This record gives sequence, structure tokens and C-alpha cells, in this order.
Amino acid sequence: GGGGGGDDDDERASLGEMLLFAMNSARRRKLLSFIVTLVCLGVTVAAVKLAPRTYVSAGAVLVSKGKEEGAGWNPDGNKREQTEWERQILARSNIENIIKDAKLVERWDEMRPQHRRLLDSLGKYTGDKPPTDEQKFGALAGMLQGKLRLMIDQTTVTIMVEWSEPEAAHDIVDSAMKRFIDKRYETEVSRTLNAIKPLEEQLESARAELERISPSTAPPKEKPTSAVPPSLSMDNTKPVDPEILRRLAAAKEKQTAAAAKLADLEAQKTARVQGVQNQLTERSAVLGPAHPEIVALQLQLEQAKKDPPDLVTARAAKTAADDDVSTAAAQAGVNVPKPVYRGPAWAPPAPTDKKLDDQTVAKLASARARYDQTLSELDKERRNLKTAEEDFKIKYQISNPPDVPFAPKKPVGLMVSLAGFFATILLVLVLAALRDRSTGVMYEAKQVRDKLRLPVLGDIKEQDMG
Repeated sequence: GGGGGGDDDDERASLGEMLLFAMNSARRRKLLSFIVTLVCLGVTVAAVKLAPRTYVSAGAVLVSKGKEEGAGWNPDGNKREQTEWERQILARSNIENIIKDAKLVERWDEMRPQHRRLLDSLGKYTGDKPPTDEQKFGALAGMLQGKLRLMIDQTTVTIMVEWSEPEAAHDIVDSAMKRFIDKRYETEVSRTLNAIKPLEEQLESARAELERISPSTAPPKEKPTSAVPPSLSMDNTKPVDPEILRRLAAAKEKQTAAAAKLADLEAQKTARVQGVQNQLTERSAVLGPAHPEIVALQLQLEQAKKDPPDLVTARAAKTAADDDVSTAAAQAGVNVPKPVYRGPAWAPPAPTDKKLDDQTVAKLASARARYDQTLSELDKERRNLKTAEEDFKIKYQISNPPDVPFAPKKPVGLMVSLAGFFATILLVLVLAALRDRSTGVMYEAKQVRDKLRLPVLGDIKEQDMG
């Protein structure tokens, strides 16, 4: 046991003596040490500049569950939904759209790592052809598909990417989040918009028929319903308190009920007005404007146009419900504009002295009835669309917008600098020691013992060597 300990002590002493010899050699070989240090410094600076760097950018979308979806966790249903989200984001077509949105092909050169740019510049002299835009696009698609990362849980969709350029990393995640929101809008809301288009076509057909029969009394053209992509209108808000979202959902339910009651009462009023108007139109075709029956019908029409008490109450309740929704939306940080509901359906002005034959009057009444019925259905679908859009804005919120990363994922510059520093010290010591060994001149007690096998009784004064 004692002998083994002595061997270890001798070995440690020998290593210490070798290190001391190398350090003394470096001091003696100042010029050599300076040259090696200068070369290593240049190599280290070049390595720091050429070392590839990876930047990470991430963003998150908060997905709130509505009442109709239930507050509990349904493993099967939520798993299917999460799988659908993942497939939508990682679909090849979506990846290609992200590349176009972020203009990655146009930024190919600026995204290339420094060492790749150096190889590309050297390739020009060796006859290598630069890649075409199609080749760049294909390479970027494969690279992005492998570097895009998703983390999906019950309430959050997190999208992250590791990329060689910070601005591009931000643009990739930003595009991926907007594409995800737009795709969910297309899946959950656009079916209501699709139901509106046929009704608008039917309404225009009925309006054209009214215009053909009686141009002076035809209603104006309706503006086509359009939908703004949610990624352009959504606010990048922070997640809000679930209790505030529940209050907003309750206020919206009351608003929907008040709107339905108001629409029903307005429809009843419109039907009364339309009935009197039809009678007035028919009788005006055969009677003069001063006839007592015409005068009585006109008075009856004026009375029918006045709002009954229940309609006034319903309209006030609807206004109060709109205010409650706006207040709750402001607390939640959600921009929910007041929905504008159509008032009483269009009714033509009182007929002029021009007489219409019975067949024309019948056609006009039929076309007007078809127009009013289609308009009522269209208004209902438009209200459904507005409600669906507001619910969508509440359900999908950008809780963590992506930032431009200011530093790479790993401190590459520091790591390379430290590696270069220690490599420089090691190389200076090794080369200086080898230089001393190669001269054959003995400067250290260790050299005397190693070469002459003689004991060393003392050291002489060191001499510096240029």
C-alpha cells in the first residue's frame, strides 16, 4: 500500500515538473510564444465569426373552451382536436405558405451561416452552380418541417422554431400562428359564411324581379357579406381571467336572446305593415287617393308603423344587452363591436296615381313576399355569422406573440472564445517545450536527469533565448 502511494506521489511530481518545464520554455521562447499566440488569436476570431448559431423564437395561442364544449376534460375529444391542430400546422401546404409569407427564398443568402457563405464563394471558382429558387424552396421546406416544434395541451398551442437568423425565426413563427388561426376560422366559422352566399343570390334575384315590375319602388341592392381574416383583426392580447371570459359568455347569451326576441317582434310589426301596405296597393289600383277607403287604409298604415309597447321594451333590453357585452369585452381586452341588427324590413313607398292591373299587383306582392322572406333568412344568418366571429375572437387569443431573439440558443461566441483561449495556452506550452527539446541544449534539471542519468545537486541561472 505504501509503495503504491509513493508511485502516485512520484507521478504527480513528474507531471508538475513537466508543466513547470513547459512554462519555463514558453518564457525562454518569447518570440515563438508571441507568434503562436498571434496565429491562434486570428484563428479564434475567425472561428467565432464563422461558427453557426441557432436562434429560437416561440409564440402561443390560448384556446378557451366555451360552455357548449363543456368545462371538463374529454381525453378522446381533445386528443382528436389536438391531432387536427398539429396536422394543420405541419401540413406540407401550410409549410409552403409559411415559406412564402416569411420570404425565406428571397432571404436565402442572408440566412446562410458564415461558413456556408464562405464555401459558396469558393464554389464559384470551382465551377459549382448556385441552387435555383425551386431547389432553395424544396430545401427550405424540408428543413422547416424538421425544425418546427409544437407543444399542445388542453388550452395552449405553442409554436417554436430553431433557425439560423433571428428575424427569419420570428417571421416563421408569426406566419405559423396566423395561418393556424385562419385555418381554425375556416373550419369553425366559414360554414356560416357559406350559407349566406346562396341567400344573397336569392335576394338579388327577388330584388331584380321587383325592379322589373316596379322600378320606382324597388329596394336598393344589398352589399355582399365579407369576412376579414381573423389574423388581420385579432389583437395580440395576454390571457385574461377565465372568470371575465365566463361573464362575457353569459352577457353574450343574454344579448342573443334579446336579439331573437327583438327580431321576432319586429317581424310581427313588419308583417302588419306589409299586410296593410298590400291592401293599400291593391285598392289604390282601382280607387282614387281621396276615396274614403284609401284614406282609412293610409291612417291604418301610419298606425301600424308605430312601435307597440312590447317592441319598445324589447329594443331597450337589446340595447342594454349590447352595453353589457361591450363592458365585459373591454374588461377581457377583446374588441367586440356592437352588432348592427336590421330594423323593420323594407316597405315600398305609398303608391302614386299610376294604376296597376290586378295581374301586375299580384306579381308585385308575390315578389315582395319572396324578397322579405329571403331578407329575413339572410339577416338571421348574418347575425349567426357575427355571433360566430365574436365567439371565435374570444376562443382563440394570441397569449404570447413571438419576439425577435436577441441572442442565440447557446453562447457560441463565448464557448468558441474560451476554447480558443485554452487551446492557445496549450499550443504555446507544447511548441515551446518541443523547441527546447529539439535544440539539444539542457536548461532544466529534468533534462539533465533524463538525458545524462545524473543526479542534479542545484540549478544554474536561467538564460533567455530569443
